[in-house]
Amino acid sequence: MATITVRTPDGETYELTADAGAVLRDVLLEAGLSPHGRYARRVNCGGRGICATCGMRLADPPAPSTGTTT
Repeated sequence: MATITVRTPDGETYELTADAGAVLRDVLLEAGLSPHGRYARRVNCGGRGICATCGMRLADPPAPSTGTTT
């Protein structure tokens, strides 16, 4: 299990738990939170990955991968 801290644009903070490998969009929706911006809440693809309206910002993003191994 992982603990995820979510801060909304309104300044509210939520602590969520999720299984490793869980889809963040689904975790948010199950908690009653929307991964969509104000306008995209009504018009989106429903999680099929074709509209690019789900958006998250990571507080501590990982370093970019170069795609090579050493």
